[in-house]
Amino acid sequence: MWIARWTFVGIVILALVGISLQNKTLVDITILKWHWAGVPLFLVIYLSFAVGMVVFFLVAAFKQVQQSLELARCNREIRKLQKELSEVRTIETKPVEETEPVESTDNEETPADDNLNKAPD
Repeated sequence: MWIARWTFVGIVILALVGISLQNKTLVDITILKWHWAGVPLFLVIYLSFAVGMVVFFLVAAFKQVQQSLELARCNREIRKLQKELSEVRTIETKPVEETEPVESTDNEETPADDNLNKAPD
């Protein structure tokens, strides 16, 4: 495996050297109030790539921290719910006593029935 890794690294280095040799053109760079004259184009390309990678890693690290915090919060919630579930499962359930149904007589009128029987004025 180490042979494959070093072969890959060697190919990348040769590709970078090849790009460097093809982009030796000197360019002028102005960023806000700073000005640089005669900077090789390959250096501009490499520095731009490096700055992009640094920004990418900073954003990725920030997202990783956010996800780690969210994962910790979810794990706390899971532990709380598991504890609550185990407590509910251990509660002894008492059998419900059956009671006789209450018999109602149709002859008795309730106050609500009186309101239904009245005719509107």
